[in-house]
Amino acid sequence: MTPLARATRATKIAAIVCVMALAFLLFSAWRSQPRPPRSVVSEPSDAAGTPERATADEVEAVWASGPFRPLPNVETRVLASDIRTAMYGDTDGVPSGQMGALAAIIAEQLSAKAAETPDAYLRLIESDPHTRWLESPDPWFKELEYQWAWHGKDQPAEVFEDPLRRARWLIEFMRDNRESRPTEARLEPGDVFVRSARVRTEEQVRARLWSGTPGTETRRWIKGAAGPATQLRIAKRQIGEVLSEYGQTTVVETNMVVRSAGGHLSVWQAIWYWDPKVQTWSNYLMGRRAVTNPGYTGTYY
Repeated sequence: MTPLARATRATKIAAIVCVMALAFLLFSAWRSQPRPPRSVVSEPSDAAGTPERATADEVEAVWASGPFRPLPNVETRVLASDIRTAMYGDTDGVPSGQMGALAAIIAEQLSAKAAETPDAYLRLIESDPHTRWLESPDPWFKELEYQWAWHGKDQPAEVFEDPLRRARWLIEFMRDNRESRPTEARLEPGDVFVRSARVRTEEQVRARLWSGTPGTETRRWIKGAAGPATQLRIAKRQIGEVLSEYGQTTVVETNMVVRSAGGHLSVWQAIWYWDPKVQTWSNYLMGRRAVTNPGYTGTYY
């Protein structure tokens, strides 16, 4: 091989080495970039694996595709039985008695919220021995202050300082402006979707509830803007205290379609945790999800 040929070959080898080194550096840099967090709820997909994005009209049509039960003036006992019968999904490992107790709590909430005036709901929550009124040190109290700052300007200051009067004001405001009063609900068998899980930490709650949920269910229930409830009271024993004491507990999420006094449809969603010490369900999170009218997602607890 001539000196020129050897030099040419060496140049080519050096070029290849440089290209490989550059490729390795670029790959290493890409791997070192922070990765976006994985969604708790996977994107629904069809059988071929292609994302299937249902339109708002399609989802709302599914919500509306069944008989609705009028809520006012229905006996709470009857409503609880209907809710329990309507439940489907994943309740493996949750004793039947506990699911019945949860249906009764949801029925009491729904019946009281559907009443013509706030009185029934105020009596219900004030008599609950396992909850208390929110106080200023509670993180959720800031939302009450926010609502008051924007919408309570014309009210006397003493209304906000009294928990019961403050709650009445908020309920009346949300009824008048956020269509928070439910009037009908879908309660036929298969109309209330339920997920359950055992958790050891609070961080596991949402991830485990929706892990492995079929795409058909996420398309039905996880569509549209969601708004959390404005809390009026809080469980005396928070989930962190329960987990610290018992090491683990059961959490259940319930989803049902409701129609408001203004005629709009939404999904009323709530997550509950079981407190073995007091033998009852406490609310972890509550809210409403809407499609065509995302502004009407407000509710209260």
